[in-house]
Amino acid sequence: MATKDKVQSFARNVWLAGLGAYGKGSETLTNKLDKAYEESNQLFNDLVTKGSEIQTSLEAKIKEKSRFESKVDEVREKLGLNQSDPEQIDALTAKVDALTDIVAKLAERKLAEQQAELAAVEETAQVEDKPKKIRKTKAKGTDSKTTDTAE
Repeated sequence: MATKDKVQSFARNVWLAGLGAYGKGSETLTNKLDKAYEESNQLFNDLVTKGSEIQTSLEAKIKEKSRFESKVDEVREKLGLNQSDPEQIDALTAKVDALTDIVAKLAERKLAEQQAELAAVEETAQVEDKPKKIRKTKAKGTDSKTTDTAE
């Protein structure tokens, strides 16, 4: 019977080793899950904090933008630009067209004046370039000579 007892003892040890492995695995897994749970909670809390900071920043930017837009609206209202009156737009377009015509006429007149001035200067330059005949007379009863000189 000694062999039978040895086999039973061995079988029991195998059984206990299996239970020990299960317990050790369960304990290791539980520790890792607890650690992952704590890390995920920390990560979640970090994400919540970061999200809160971003939301505060965005709210401040939105508030500033709406303040800016309200000031622009006030200025537009004071200048009368909020009303999109087609008659007003047509009147302004007509004024712009009239001013464009006036500027074109002034430019044409100025160009004509400049061309006239240029022509006068060129004509004066041509006249001055022609040789002049100068009559030189000598003192008391001498003959007079005519010479061509260019000045």
